[in-house]
Amino acid sequence: MNREAAVNWVRQNIPTVLLWIVLLTMPFWMKAVGGYTELATRVVVMGLAAMALNCLLGFTGTLSFGHAAYFGIGRVRGWADDQVPGPKHCRRCDGRR
Repeated sequence: MNREAAVNWVRQNIPTVLLWIVLLTMPFWMKAVGGYTELATRVVVMGLAAMALNCLLGFTGTLSFGHAAYFGIGRVRGWADDQVPGPKHCRRCDGRR
């Protein structure tokens, strides 16, 4: 690679390198400027979910949220167990079954 090509490559990739530096150091300076780390974490998680949905719909053309039903059923069951007074009969609570 000659000098001109190297300089061209650096000029083209400076924005990408700066973006990565900002993103990788964000947890260290975000609170100092009044940002919320928890909010940033939620934004990243929702972004990943959106990209996964895009990948699922874009490549396969089928939409399936069947696995999410099991998470929902588990959450409702956990909530129902918390609402009932008395001892919880499961291994994670008191070792009885």
